[in-house]
Amino acid sequence: MSIEFEIVEQREKSVVMKVHFEDGSTWGPKTVGKGALDGEEPVDWMLKKMRREAVKPVTMDHQLSDADGWVVNAFAIDESKIIANIHCYYLPQSDDESITTWTQFKQLRADVDRNTLLTFDFAKVYTDAPISADVVQKHNLNVTSNFNRNTAIHRLIKEVLRKTLKSRDWRITKWGLESKKPIAKMGDYALFRTLNVNPQTIGGYRVIRIDASTVRTSRKTLADYLEAKDSPTGKQFRDGEGRTCFFHSVSDLTIGEPIDDNVFRGSSLIQYHKCENMGLDIDSKAVNIDYKRNPEKWTGEYTHIAELLHEVVTNDALPGPVQDMFRPHSFLDTEERFEILTEFRKAIEGSILDIAISKQPVTVDSLEFSKARFDGNKLLFGKNRSSDWTAKSMYGAFNQGGAYRPVSKPLNIGVVEHIRGVNKDDLLNKVRLFLNKDCADCKISIIGQWDSTDAPTSSGMRKMIDGGYDAVIIELPQRCEKNWKKWKRACGHLRIPNQIMTSRTMRNSYAALNISFALLGKLGGAAFSIDSFSCGFDGFIGIDVTRKFGINRGASSVAIDGKGVMIGWQQTPPMTGEKFTREGLRTVMSDAIDEIVMHRKEQGLETKNICLLRDGVFYEDLTVLRDIEQEFGVTICAIEIRKSGAFRLALRNNGQYSAGMNGMAFWSDEENRGWVQATKARYDNKLEKDAGAANLFQVHVRRGRVPMKELLHDMFWLTNLHVGTNMQLGVPAPIHYADRIAEHDRLGVLNHPDGFSKRLDFI
Repeated sequence: MSIEFEIVEQREKSVVMKVHFEDGSTWGPKTVGKGALDGEEPVDWMLKKMRREAVKPVTMDHQLSDADGWVVNAFAIDESKIIANIHCYYLPQSDDESITTWTQFKQLRADVDRNTLLTFDFAKVYTDAPISADVVQKHNLNVTSNFNRNTAIHRLIKEVLRKTLKSRDWRITKWGLESKKPIAKMGDYALFRTLNVNPQTIGGYRVIRIDASTVRTSRKTLADYLEAKDSPTGKQFRDGEGRTCFFHSVSDLTIGEPIDDNVFRGSSLIQYHKCENMGLDIDSKAVNIDYKRNPEKWTGEYTHIAELLHEVVTNDALPGPVQDMFRPHSFLDTEERFEILTEFRKAIEGSILDIAISKQPVTVDSLEFSKARFDGNKLLFGKNRSSDWTAKSMYGAFNQGGAYRPVSKPLNIGVVEHIRGVNKDDLLNKVRLFLNKDCADCKISIIGQWDSTDAPTSSGMRKMIDGGYDAVIIELPQRCEKNWKKWKRACGHLRIPNQIMTSRTMRNSYAALNISFALLGKLGGAAFSIDSFSCGFDGFIGIDVTRKFGINRGASSVAIDGKGVMIGWQQTPPMTGEKFTREGLRTVMSDAIDEIVMHRKEQGLETKNICLLRDGVFYEDLTVLRDIEQEFGVTICAIEIRKSGAFRLALRNNGQYSAGMNGMAFWSDEENRGWVQATKARYDNKLEKDAGAANLFQVHVRRGRVPMKELLHDMFWLTNLHVGTNMQLGVPAPIHYADRIAEHDRLGVLNHPDGFSKRLDFI
């Protein structure tokens, strides 16, 4: 079978084209500019692009089987049963400003057969059956075949859910569903369940990824911040529809003032939101908000009532008792998450989507991915002792061989304990014994106590730890961002390496090892390295971007030598926008490569291959890397690491689901894309189950050539370069380090180095 090109629609400067490839996959119909055509066929570069983006037909017989094996939290979509049946129409632009697209849609809905699934997205209307010609003519609709199929599927799925889930417990949101009522509540805090529904293309197949998460809110509202004159900039708020928004400015309008536009139609904000009985002052000012997450695009487009916008909080911002109460609801194990998938599948039974979506979560094999599991003793300690990633194995290797890169000088370490903290005599004695394996002498002593209910001032904190100590250990009674930031700033002012831990963490059986590893890293040493990577990279550079006080800053960290030992990190100057400029990327890359080259020269080694890892998506112009390659005589491979929106993995056996194993990976060589599960869920004795389900992270090669299996192997072992044994990074260490540097900078607790720094105070 040869490639078939189908011209669906001719236009003045473009065509709508559909392409059928030899393997049965299809591309389009999509718009193609005539500049990308040679007659009625695409030119070579366009054809290659089409082939990469082509979607394969899914064989539902295979998907419908209850085959055991590795599965992801997604259902397969049968192209033949849904894509061909989706129709798209444009609503006409009305000359009457009082007629909105919503009004037009409601009028159209009244004339369309009740059995037809109908939904809209701005001016586009999607249906699962063609609208009759007379209705098309009556409403002056424009038929189009050029539309995003994933968007159409997403809209139709939500419409099915809206009709099917008639319970008042759920509301339809932009991404899926959210519980109207809290699933847990304590004091001033509430927890809501969200169900994200995401159609996407993976391995050439269309799937629907389903994932459950939670949103935590406080009773504190935007009005409380404004009344206290406390800046709400950067904080997230939740409106009455469950959408996350951001404060822009105080409006000139009052909440009781009529608004004459297409939305409010003369009603006030109080009337529109039906809160006349809340006792709100009708003369109080409204607020302008934005729903976009990018601050650079904020315009204050929407007007709202500050008293109705509740603050969204992180888990760390919750009081300890609230965290404990929310934990069973927040941390769903693998079995619970896949039970939610089963409930979702039941919800669409009998709908138009029923015959088009697989009965079971899709298997890795059915997506035609290659798969492997990485394990072995790859962590290398002193005296060539090796271990696997488990804490027990690492304990044995470190006990026998000591640190890979030791700190040999005498150490004087101070401890600030909480007044109601745990007994730590045994813990500190173990830390001293661990550190004495390599250093000449290690002294650890209690230097003070503090009370979180009457926390000392910053000057008091600095006075407590200012005694010529090489490092300090500080105990918090529980996770508290406010107290953590205070101690970080106090230590940063004195430039003292520090390890801040909660009383609960100190009770961990491997806490002494964790503290020892952390202190080694923060004092310039390294507890362990990696024994043999597969891709032959001579150095890894991780970059990330953060935003602080309205200014974007870049962050960089470096791991080197095919061993993953970190040699330094740097802070870049303020930047314009969310991406590195050409000059900014050139600066951070040149400085980092220069450090790698010098470090390897000291060992008599050359530097030829560099791996650049980006946290998220490369928005940067990567052509600048060619100039850097020529300057240093190296080859640079650019890799995207993405955890947001990644899959979860499970093993299905006789209809039962269990957690995936860390080290599992699957990939597509054609797409230069793969996924790795780097961590495993930890068993929680209080919950009597796993505390959550591990995420996979996505690896995408954006520049360069490297075998995917070998690349995923290296990325997995880079995730094991944590400083402490109780940490699970979840992403490769250079990315984790860059993310932590960026986060500490945003929180204002980062010590900016003069050039490159080997101190890991940001861990």
